[in-house]
Amino acid sequence: MLASIAAKGQLTPIIVYPSEEKGMFEIADGQRRFLACRAWQDVGRLPKRFAMRCEVISAEEAAEVSLATNVVRVAMHPSDEFEAFNVLSKEGQSNQEIATRFGVAEKKVEQRLRLANAAPGIFQAYRDGNLSLSELQAYCVTDDQERQKSVFKAFGCDHSEYQIRSRLLEETVRDSDPRVRLVTIDKYVEEGGAVTTDLFKENLYLSDIALLDKLAAEKLEEIKKTYLNDGWSWVELFWRRSEVNWSELRRVSPETVELSAKDQAQLDMLNKKLEPLAESDEVTDEVWELVDNLRDQIEEIEERKLFYSAENKAQLGVVLVIDGDGDIDAEFGISKEKVSSDQEGSKAQDNSKKGYSAKHQDRLAGERTLAMQAFLEQNEEAAEVLLLSELAQSHFEGTISRVFAGIRNGHVPLGFDGEELKTNKAYMALQDVEISWMKLFGEEDADYTQIVSDMETKERKSLLAFLLAYRLNATNHHEAPEKDTIDRVATVIGGDLSLFWQPSAEGHFRHISKTQIGEDVEDAVGPEEAQKLQGMPKKDMAVAAERLTHDSGWLPETMRGGQNEAPSVPQLQAAE
Repeated sequence: MLASIAAKGQLTPIIVYPSEEKGMFEIADGQRRFLACRAWQDVGRLPKRFAMRCEVISAEEAAEVSLATNVVRVAMHPSDEFEAFNVLSKEGQSNQEIATRFGVAEKKVEQRLRLANAAPGIFQAYRDGNLSLSELQAYCVTDDQERQKSVFKAFGCDHSEYQIRSRLLEETVRDSDPRVRLVTIDKYVEEGGAVTTDLFKENLYLSDIALLDKLAAEKLEEIKKTYLNDGWSWVELFWRRSEVNWSELRRVSPETVELSAKDQAQLDMLNKKLEPLAESDEVTDEVWELVDNLRDQIEEIEERKLFYSAENKAQLGVVLVIDGDGDIDAEFGISKEKVSSDQEGSKAQDNSKKGYSAKHQDRLAGERTLAMQAFLEQNEEAAEVLLLSELAQSHFEGTISRVFAGIRNGHVPLGFDGEELKTNKAYMALQDVEISWMKLFGEEDADYTQIVSDMETKERKSLLAFLLAYRLNATNHHEAPEKDTIDRVATVIGGDLSLFWQPSAEGHFRHISKTQIGEDVEDAVGPEEAQKLQGMPKKDMAVAAERLTHDSGWLPETMRGGQNEAPSVPQLQAAE
């Protein structure tokens, strides 16, 4: 509407009728046109005294006209605003000037201008209601209209925003990629790399993948040289911990040496500082930050007790794993198991087949993999058998066949272990089931594929549920998924967590401040019960809080979300 009036003027008169106030008129139809003209007056596009064409009707006719127009009225389309901003931008006004005049954030102006400059066919599809706003935004992840039109021609109007965005960005790398975090965007841009900004998802995408790989390789080579110069025999780098085949590696323990007098004094001083903070009743964010810093310093000094001699380093190596944040975890003192002569001969024979180049053999292997994937996708029974045998081998032997990517021995960092696990109801229930399954898989040289093949369908499904359960990761570990994802999974699984967990003095209350204890008890059983804790020492307070909240069904906020009602503790299934 704004853009139309700016371009063509007022084409349709406003319908008005006499007001009860002498000399004034009320609008029966044309309120949007009236407001559009007022908006242009506010930004100086129309003079303050501007004559609008009007058609005057009686008050009696006004009611009928108003009813008719309300029945058929079409609301102002959001695209009108996009186009209005675009008109001003083309006339030379800056984003800041437009934002100031319309009282909106400058980023909103930038977003609206990006949408207004979508390929015409895509913009019209949005106007016609064939594309949603989120889908239009997905197309506008790039300002390349030819690329937009190419994807729109292939997709039409029946693909999701995720599919649209993925296709447009298929030849880019997101800023969360470990390579980007290792190299840094500043270094990438400094070397001439191009960056695309998704204005609607606040993500950055790097389009020069070859440059990124080159910079990452150079960075890793620098890191590798550091360890080699320190005397280590070899260094291997991995982008994911799951890529490391630990079954072929052996960690050699370092020697232990005494700390120097200076280091020991520093360690004693740090521990002395840490002790009262760790036992503090009131733990603020600043205190937690200080505690973490002290623990990092203590760990750094403790590591100086561990020592590899030059002779050991000459025989051993280092495994480096780049995590999702681009940080590097180093595993020192690693020994490689030698490959037998038979295996060496087999590999040599395989590599010489048909005299193909290594590159072409890789290509053929890829072709075979794709074909096998296509066949396997159609064979549910085979998929179930292969998945379960792989999971079982990973769980009970701690090794994998590497037939499938991403399957490994899944240790989930729970944040507690040892004696605490022995009193955990859920853990003990799972342990009982594991003992039952071990009767099937515990024998030496067990044929996992054959065992699973011989199972009945119900038994296979029970095994699948058990093995996947051990890999479920709802922790705060950096490899765990986001809380929203965990909540969705919890909804699918169902169950009431309070059947397995209750707030206890040892398991919950002693780990939080006195203020937090009071807040939790109030949340669980009300303010009157929480008042009973006033004035107690923390130790007594924790015990009393456990008693007050017993069988209340209360859960901390971090454990809530995605739960379904369950009448009782589930009966876990195992092999007969």
